[in-house]
Amino acid sequence: MGVSAPGDRGSGLRHFEQARTALSAVCTAAFEDGYLVEHPVRMRPGTR
Repeated sequence: MGVSAPGDRGSGLRHFEQARTALSAVCTAAFEDGYLVEHPVRMRPGTR
């Protein structure tokens, strides 16, 4: 993992997407195992 320069927003977006993917995976497992009644991280159509 490299160090980004100040003002390098592309790297921040990549980190956000990686964190969101990890959180979504944890929530998917919790939902499938019955710990959650709804998946809180699901993407809604038309959103990014």
